[in-house]
Amino acid sequence: MAQLQLDSGERILISLTRKEIGFFKLGFFGFIPMYQIWGGSIDDYNRGPYKPASFTMFALNPVRYLIEDLSQFRSIEEMQKRLSSK
Repeated sequence: MAQLQLDSGERILISLTRKEIGFFKLGFFGFIPMYQIWGGSIDDYNRGPYKPASFTMFALNPVRYLIEDLSQFRSIEEMQKRLSSK
């Protein structure tokens, strides 16, 4: 698991298992997951029109890859819109 603060100041939790990824909005000073922003399989995340994942980078350091990939979003709202189109 890892945390990321977006440009809007919102904090998200990145949860990663062998086959699934979940992103959660954090509340109460970044301590408590409030709700799930997006969740799905790694294959679902790697599909999409804007940026296919580099499986080599993902395999070597998946948390770092996800942090770098999610850093492009300025807010949770933008993140939800883009990820829901996958």
